[in-house]
Amino acid sequence: VNAVRDETRSMEERAAQVNEMYELLENYEVKIPSQDAVKKDNLKETREAFAAKVLEAEGQLEQRMPSMAGTLEKSISNLNEDLMSILTSLHTGDYVNPECDPKTVLDKLHGVSETLSTLGEKAEMYKQMQETFHMQAYEFTQLRDTITQYEAKRELWEKLDAFNEAQFAWKTADFKMLDVEEVVKQVHVYHKEVHKMSKRRGGDAVVALFKETVEDFKAAVPVITDLGNTSMQDRHWRKVFDRLEQPFFPGSSFTLETLLSYGALRHAEYINEVSGMASGEYGLEQLLDKIRRSWSDMSFVTINNREQADVWILGGVED
Repeated sequence: VNAVRDETRSMEERAAQVNEMYELLENYEVKIPSQDAVKKDNLKETREAFAAKVLEAEGQLEQRMPSMAGTLEKSISNLNEDLMSILTSLHTGDYVNPECDPKTVLDKLHGVSETLSTLGEKAEMYKQMQETFHMQAYEFTQLRDTITQYEAKRELWEKLDAFNEAQFAWKTADFKMLDVEEVVKQVHVYHKEVHKMSKRRGGDAVVALFKETVEDFKAAVPVITDLGNTSMQDRHWRKVFDRLEQPFFPGSSFTLETLLSYGALRHAEYINEVSGMASGEYGLEQLLDKIRRSWSDMSFVTINNREQADVWILGGVED
C-alpha cells in the first residue's frame, strides 16, 4: 500500500499536467479531437475508480493492521525463543566438555552458524516489516548476545584444535629439521591468548584444559630450546643419549616425542650443560676457522736454523 501511495502521487502529478494542457487548449479554443476527448473522460473515470480502490485498500489495511502487528510480534517472540534455546545449548553438552574432540565440536558449531545466519535474515525481514507498519523498531538484543557467545565458543575450540594440531606436528617431525625458534615463538603466543581467555571465562572447563595443555608444553620449552641448539653435533647428541640411557646412531632421525618419552625433562640441567658446551665449542671452531682463512692467503718466509741443519724456523714475523 505504501508503494501504491508513492506511485499514486507521481501519477496524479502527471494527470494534473494533462488536465492543464486540455484547459489550455480550451482557453485558446483549439478543437480537441473526439477520440482525445474520450480518452480525457476515461482518464477521469479511471482516476476516480483507482482512488476508490486505494481508499478501500487503506481501509482494509487499517482494519487488519492490529492482526498483522500481533502476528509480527509473535514471530519476533518465536525468534527470541529459538535464540535462547541456542544460547542455552552453547553452555551445555559437548560445548563445555573438555574431553570432546575439538573437530567434532567445531562441526556442530558450523551447524549453529548456519542456523544463526537464517535467524539473522529473519530478524532483518522483521525489521523491514516494522518499518512498513510504522512500528517501533525492535533491537534484537537476544540475537546479538547469542552471536557473541557463539563466536566466543568458536574461537576457543578453534584455538584449542589449532594448538593440538601444532603440538602433534612439533612432536612428530624430525627434530633436527624442526624450527625450534618458531616453535617457542608460537608457544608464547598461545600462552598469552589462553591467559586472556582464562581471565574472561575462568570457570570454563575447556579453557582450563587448554591452559593446562599449553602450560605443560611451555614447561618443556627450555629443554626444547637447549636440544634445538644448532651447535649440537653428533658428539654432543651422544652425550645426551648416554645420559638418557638410550642408543645413539649418528645420522639417524628422532622426534621430540621420542626425546620426551626418554625422560629428557628429568635431565634438563645436564642437557643445558651439554648445549652450553656445544655453543662454546662452536664459537671456538668459528674463531679457529676465521684464523685459518686469514692465514690461508699469507706467505711465510722460512730460514734454516743455524744450529740444526734439518730444522727450519719462520723468519720475518714482525707483522
